[in-house]
Amino acid sequence: SSKNSEGEWSGFDVDLARAVSVAIFGDDQCIEYFPLASND
Repeated sequence: SSKNSEGEWSGFDVDLARAVSVAIFGDDQCIEYFPLASND
């Protein structure tokens, strides 16, 4: 996943996180994204 040209996160992992957020909280904006290096 990465930020697109508009500065919003996009990608498979982001889509999955949004779906889980909607299922649990009823809103896809209840989560916060932050980058992690592969060694983290």
